[in-house]
Amino acid sequence: MGSIGQTLRQHRENLGISLAEVHSATRITPQNLEALEEERFDIFPNKVYTRAFLRDYANFLGLDSGVLLEQYELHLSPNHREAPAIAASKPSDGATTVVRAFAILIILVVVGLAAYKPLARSIRGLANRDRAPVVADNDDSAPIPPPKPIPVTTPTPKPTPAPQPPDGVNFVVDVVSTSWIRVTVDGKRAFEGMLGPPHQLSWRAERAVVFRAGNAGGVRLTVNGRKLPPLGNIGQIVERRFAVPTTPAAPPNAVTPQPPY
Repeated sequence: MGSIGQTLRQHRENLGISLAEVHSATRITPQNLEALEEERFDIFPNKVYTRAFLRDYANFLGLDSGVLLEQYELHLSPNHREAPAIAASKPSDGATTVVRAFAILIILVVVGLAAYKPLARSIRGLANRDRAPVVADNDDSAPIPPPKPIPVTTPTPKPTPAPQPPDGVNFVVDVVSTSWIRVTVDGKRAFEGMLGPPHQLSWRAERAVVFRAGNAGGVRLTVNGRKLPPLGNIGQIVERRFAVPTTPAAPPNAVTPQPPY
């Protein structure tokens, strides 16, 4: 690979691209592009600008910018000796000084603009902190009343209605095995006799039902919609009384059975 400037110029010319077109794409001025191709690196303010322009120019041309940057570092080494033709093309010391001074001025302006906004905010903060609070002239000693509490409305819980006792006694008997039964409704005998399976009888009492079976294991009772367990064993005589509960603590659909005689 040739020198840095020769590599840049030769590759640009092989692509058929002018310096103006490179400037439009990279925003590097044609003068700085020419300086890179002529290896007049001392016209740039410092090494950072040179490396940035060289990297962008090489990347635009599709070259390996890392290789060219390494060559540039070697170019800056003390053992490097510039070719006479390139040295002759360098501008005078006066022009270099003007360019450097102009670049330093631009950097100072940019830094100043970046620091202006935080400084202005700090000044405004100090001014607001030192500003005395404004107090009404007609009532200097009046204390500021505390804010009124916001009333909180607590919803009134609705009372839970007490369970109502069942309206009478609904009594159903299912015969699953032949049995003698007797049913008394509100003190009056409603049925007495022998029944075989399958058979079902039902009554409704205002107050109570008294049921007696000669074969307790052969009947099944349903009182107010609730099926009861068997009254006893096969062949056992059992009598039960089912009445409307009179105490409020009794659960719904409950009846009060009477123990057997």
